Amino acid sequence: MFMYSYTHLATLQVIYNQKGYPKLALDGYYYRPHNAYRNQPKVLWYCAARNKFQCTATLRTLHREVVAVTGAHNHAR
Repeated sequence: MFMYSYTHLATLQVIYNQKGYPKLALDGYYYRPHNAYRNQPKVLWYCAARNKFQCTATLRTLHREVVAVTGAHNHAR
């Protein structure tokens, strides 16, 4: 399991599906990695509900540390 550091008081966790594909859980929302950056030090994560709700929330990690959380979720957790 990968450990990500996040400076705010929040629950941050990486979950893997049966095929080994990662999802990042933060404050009750799930993010999936952009495929082009999935195995790079710098990863762009999209809200897992991006297609269903056109959610614009994104998260960026660099060397497994959260460096930016942008956008607002337009759906419930």
